[in-house]
Amino acid sequence: MGSDYERAQEKKRKNGAKRGSVNNKSRLAALQPEEGAKGAADWGSADPRAVAAVVAAATLRGMIISFKLSRDGGAHGLDLYDDGEKASLWFNGGADLDIELEKVLIFLESVQ
Repeated sequence: MGSDYERAQEKKRKNGAKRGSVNNKSRLAALQPEEGAKGAADWGSADPRAVAAVVAAATLRGMIISFKLSRDGGAHGLDLYDDGEKASLWFNGGADLDIELEKVLIFLESVQ
């Protein structure tokens, strides 16, 4: 019949299993901000060129980068993943994101 994967897929089809994820509605609902979360953090206030420079520098070095906000919306978060290691950086809602991103860019440019 083929590989273990193929056998597992065939078994799922016979049992009427649907392709893809299920229960996505509840997963997405869990991502909703906490009630009353109205923080001041907004990545939209950063210079798009600074964001692009950090993304380019990180990916050029084989890193994965993600931008986020805290659950209460009061802080900016930036995660860098490199060979299984994760560094989470946090900046308060009133931070000058262009200055903070410049610091991250200087660091990334120093990494070989």
